[in-house]
Amino acid sequence: MTIIGQSAGARYQALEPARRPFLDRAREAAKLTAPALAPPEGHGGGSGLPTPYQGVGARGVNSLANKLLLAQFPPGAPFFRLVVDADALRAGAPTRLASQQASPPQSRGGAAAVEAALARLEKSVTLDFETGFLRAGLHAALRQLIVAGNCLLHLSPDGGVRVFRLDRYVVKRDALGAVSEIVVKEGVAPDALPEGIAQSGGGGAPGLDARVDLFTWIRRERDHWSVVQEALGQEIPGSAGRYPLEHLDWLALRWSHVDGEDYGRGHVEEYLGDLRSLEGLMQAIVEGAAAASRMTVLVAPNGQTDAEELAEAENGAIIDGVASDVAFLQAGKHGDFRIALETVKMLTERLSFAFLTGEAVKLDRERVTAEEIRFMAAELENALGGVYSVLAEELQKPLVSLLLHHKARQGTLPPLPPGLVRPEIVTGLDALGRGRELQRLEAFLSFVAQIGELSATPLGRGLDLSGILSHGGAALGVDMERFMSPDAARLQTSPPGSQPGAASGSNLFSNAEPGPGPDFSMAPAAAQPEIQALIQRLGPVLERFGAGRGDAGGRA
Repeated sequence: MTIIGQSAGARYQALEPARRPFLDRAREAAKLTAPALAPPEGHGGGSGLPTPYQGVGARGVNSLANKLLLAQFPPGAPFFRLVVDADALRAGAPTRLASQQASPPQSRGGAAAVEAALARLEKSVTLDFETGFLRAGLHAALRQLIVAGNCLLHLSPDGGVRVFRLDRYVVKRDALGAVSEIVVKEGVAPDALPEGIAQSGGGGAPGLDARVDLFTWIRRERDHWSVVQEALGQEIPGSAGRYPLEHLDWLALRWSHVDGEDYGRGHVEEYLGDLRSLEGLMQAIVEGAAAASRMTVLVAPNGQTDAEELAEAENGAIIDGVASDVAFLQAGKHGDFRIALETVKMLTERLSFAFLTGEAVKLDRERVTAEEIRFMAAELENALGGVYSVLAEELQKPLVSLLLHHKARQGTLPPLPPGLVRPEIVTGLDALGRGRELQRLEAFLSFVAQIGELSATPLGRGLDLSGILSHGGAALGVDMERFMSPDAARLQTSPPGSQPGAASGSNLFSNAEPGPGPDFSMAPAAAQPEIQALIQRLGPVLERFGAGRGDAGGRA
């Protein structure tokens, strides 16, 4: 099968030139960090790899990959949550209440059943994620992204995952950066091909180490993905297939992207200057130290000490001679080595900050508080915000969609109504956002306490405390309508003898409303249409994951 008049092999060769500069930079980055991640061209299992003179790059790559894996996929906890799209629910809700006979407690129970069922579904998907081989594959993929900036994942329905290096595939993207075409090249044994294709290759009996190029061509059509495999210029029988647009199990990942480029750029590429400098200095120091460590004895040619007798003397032997006739050859490069070592220390510190290693949060002071260390660690973590956003869109969300799709195909999960339930990522960038929101909320509560103390003073009675409170909340980015109760207006008219906490105590705030999704905390009469419509559309899910199924607990 050919598309647009080309075979898969010809299409791979046509897209190779655009990949060349990115692959060259990836190999340069790998040579200074982890050479096996992007080996030189023509490398085989039996050939050697360059060994860097410093281990800062490799340690930084492993440290950053581990931090990203734990931040985006925390062990034992869902990295996503399933929420109900309120707009889609209202669009599918009945115009007349089919459940008017239901009492308010039943509506509340229905909402709780939906929440509990979705929570159990999240735990079921998370269990599949943890018991499969995904975590090891994702760690390898993150290392590839840090060094090479690109990698390709193939997730099979049985839970396995394959990671392809940049030198094994080519990709084409549209103007918005979405993947439009992928061609994968891998070597397989001739015996693994169908008999007709293996025989058509000619050339006699293949050797034990013979390999045939197998091409997998994935192309986006108008409403689906087309997939076909070719070898030796022929289509593999039965390999042609289709995928829904939202369920492609080939994920072309990038570390960062530039508009108009089909490939991403790695984290190591941004610090190649420091890594090259550190590599050169460490090589000079190691070679200089090896030369300086040689013990060469000089004997005066006209002295009374015999050189041969000195060389043959055993330890503790007594020979005739004069001490001034003998001297040890010294390099005398201590000052030069000191400058090189100070520069190495400076470069190591800069790279520690770049790769978020443990040395980056160690302050060079005699007394350091735990709060200072936490603050520096949080600042370093915030530097990954841009990376989190890219990986959330290109890795985490498609991964959740594929896991749900695979469970539905295996029959372990009823199909979810299209557009009604959607996954939201709760790790990575979202976790950083919640941390920032918590800091703003803590600052707002401290501000409220100050307003409460001010309300009992003569100065406070002459100020518009409610307006000050609203202005302060807006300045801190706090949603006042979500947290403020009508009783807060009493701050303006507090009697002179009232206690500071009377207007700023428990009556100042109401219970927080839920976040995205339908509002299950509204008045029961108003909640019944949405809840009953949701229960009706999620019937199979509630039947399988409802009360009494598995863990009875809801979301943490």
